[in-house]
Amino acid sequence: MKTVVSQQISDYHLLHRIWQSELRTAEQQLGVYRDMLDAVNNPQAARQSARLADEIDHYKRLVPEILHEMHDVDVEMVVAIRNQERMDQETRKDQRYLQEKMDDFDANYQRFRQQIRRFLAETLIHPL
Repeated sequence: MKTVVSQQISDYHLLHRIWQSELRTAEQQLGVYRDMLDAVNNPQAARQSARLADEIDHYKRLVPEILHEMHDVDVEMVVAIRNQERMDQETRKDQRYLQEKMDDFDANYQRFRQQIRRFLAETLIHPL
């Protein structure tokens, strides 16, 4: 049973590393999107540009929050391994919550990326 628990925790840790990579990539993309958005000089697109800038700010706040929560769950799992215990109910709940949060982040961020790319293509490449 000890190896099954260790394998499960190891699988979660690997999943967290993948998520961390995705979140750090998103952080970099957000900086690029912000720079490109700042280059938009079109009064007709000002309202949409401001809305997208607000979304960038939202994601810039959300990414570190998720990374911090992920770190906390990782610490709980390390403690379980060191004590040769199973993950307690609270850690399992935290992991499920984190999974839901990442699923929501992925879906919403993909939608946002499509919107900002479309907007930038329309305003920078083919101005309104």
